[in-house]
Amino acid sequence: MEMPKWLERIVSPRPRVIEVIALLVGTSVLIAGCWTILRMSPADFTREKILPILDVVVSALGVASLLFLWAQLRYTATQHKLISYHEHFHDLPKPANVSAMYAAMGRLGIERPLWHSPLTIPQRDAILNDTAPAQDAAHTVVREYLNDFEEFAAAINSGLVDDEYAYHIESARALNAYFGFKSLISFWLVEERTRADGNRVVEIAPSDFYGELGKVAERWKSRKLAELARDQKRRHRGISGRL
Repeated sequence: MEMPKWLERIVSPRPRVIEVIALLVGTSVLIAGCWTILRMSPADFTREKILPILDVVVSALGVASLLFLWAQLRYTATQHKLISYHEHFHDLPKPANVSAMYAAMGRLGIERPLWHSPLTIPQRDAILNDTAPAQDAAHTVVREYLNDFEEFAAAINSGLVDDEYAYHIESARALNAYFGFKSLISFWLVEERTRADGNRVVEIAPSDFYGELGKVAERWKSRKLAELARDQKRRHRGISGRL
C-alpha cells in the first residue's frame, strides 16, 4: 500500500524544508534565551538561574545542528538517486533491444503501440504467432524490451532512482511500454496461471509479470491524466477569456 503524498511529505520532508525548520528552531530559541537573560534583574542574575536557560539554548542549537545534518544526508541521498539514473539507465531501453523490437514489429507490419493507442488483439496474436527464429521472434524481443523497463521500475520502487526525476524524463516511454503492450502482458499472465503441472494448476501472481513496471505505470498514468486535465482547463479558460 502506497503512502499518501501528504504523509510522505511529513515523514520524508525535502532538505530545504528541514533546513528552514532547523534555522527557525535555532534562531527562535537563541533570541528567546538572550531576551530572557537581558530582562532578568541583577538580583536574579545568578548561576542557578542562568545555567538552566543556557542549557535550553545549547540543547536547541544541538537539535538545530542535527536537523542540518539530516538535511545534508537527505540532499546527498537525493543526489545519489539522480546520479543512479544516469549511471545505469541513461540508455533506457537498451539500443539493441529497441532495434530488435522495431525490426520485428516492422516485419509484422505493426506500428509501435502507445499508451493511448495499445496493441489490438489481432496485433497481439501476430506477435505471439511469429515464426521467425527464436532469438528474433517478436514475442522474444518484446519481452527483452519490456525487461529493461521492469528493471528500471524496480529501481524506482526500491528508492534507488528518484521517482520525480524519472517521471519527467521517462514517463512517456514507460507508459507506452506498459500500456502499449498491456494485452500481451495480460496474455502471458493468463497463460502462466493456467499452465498445468499434471493435474495441478500453477498460480502466478500479477506481480510476477512486469509487476514493478505496472506499479510505476499506473501511478504515472494517474499523474499524467491529471496534468492533461489541468492543461485542458487552462486552455479552455484562456479561450474563454479572449472571447
